[in-house]
Amino acid sequence: DNNSDAVRHIFGEAARRALARDKKPTISKDPSSMVRELVKSSSSVDGGDDNKSSAAVAFFGHLADLACDASSSHPSKLRAVVSVNVGASPEEQAGVVETIEAGVSEALKSRSDVKQKKKDVEPIVVGVITDPAAVCIAHGLTEVENSDAIDLAASNPDSWTNALVVDWGASGLTATHVRRASPNSTLLTIVKHATDNSCSGAAIVNTLVSHCASMFERKNRLSGLLDSVKAHHRLEIACESAVRALSRAPTTAVSIDGLYEGIDLNVPVSRPRFDMMASGLLKKAETLLQSFSDGSDKFDVVLL
Repeated sequence: DNNSDAVRHIFGEAARRALARDKKPTISKDPSSMVRELVKSSSSVDGGDDNKSSAAVAFFGHLADLACDASSSHPSKLRAVVSVNVGASPEEQAGVVETIEAGVSEALKSRSDVKQKKKDVEPIVVGVITDPAAVCIAHGLTEVENSDAIDLAASNPDSWTNALVVDWGASGLTATHVRRASPNSTLLTIVKHATDNSCSGAAIVNTLVSHCASMFERKNRLSGLLDSVKAHHRLEIACESAVRALSRAPTTAVSIDGLYEGIDLNVPVSRPRFDMMASGLLKKAETLLQSFSDGSDKFDVVLL
C-alpha cells in the first residue's frame, strides 16, 4: 500500500489473486533471487536491511504455512525441490538449501499453533535442480504417461528431444538448450547456457524513461528530472505500464500529472518509435538467441 508505511508481502496464490484484481502490487524481487541474495551476503533473516529482512521473514512464513496441514496446523509431509542457477557450485547449492531450511524452521518455531513436540520438523528440501529444468517440469515436458494434457509442440508433445528455454526478465536475458535423452526419459541435460545481463527488462524500461525525461526537459526547459527520486520512481512506473501497453496496442502515452515542479508529463509513444529506441538491446538479444541456432540441433519446443 503506497499510502501507508506498512508493507505486506504476498506469495503464491495470494499474489496471483492480487494481480488478477489489478491491485498493482509493488513487485520488488522474486523469492528465489531473495533467498540467493541472503546466501550471497551470508546474512541472517533478522539482520541487515530492514526491507530485505521483512520480505525474507514473510517468505519463510509463507513456506511454513505450506509445510503445515490446513486442518491440524501440524507440520505435514510436504517436501520441496529447490531450483538454482545453471553453474551454481555445490557450496552455493548447499547455501540455498540451508537458508531455506533455517528460515522455515525458525518460522515454524514462532507459530503459536504448532505444538512444541512438532517444532523440530524434518527437512523439507529433498532435491536441487537447475532453473531451466524446473521450467520444463512446470510446463509438463517431463510427463510421460499424461503428456497429452498440454500441446506445446505442433505435432506430438511427448516426442521432443531439444528445447530452448528463454527467460527474459528484469535482471537479464538467459537462454538454455535442454536436451532429453529419449521420448520416454525424464532425464534432462543442459547442452548450452548463455546469459546477457545488459539485455534486461529494466534496461528496456530505462530506455523509455530516458526518452520521456529528455522530451519533458526539452519542452519545459528544465533539468534534473531524474535527480528527483520521487519523480524518477513515478516515471519508471508509468513507463513500465507503457511498455506492457505497447505489447497489445500500436500506440500509447506516458502521462503523469504534476510530475516535476507541478508540470504534467504527456509523451505519446508508438510501437515503431519504441522499437527504434530499444533497437540496440533487441539486436543484442537477437545475437544471443541466434547463437543457439548455429548448430545442427532443431528445437522441438521453445519456452518463453
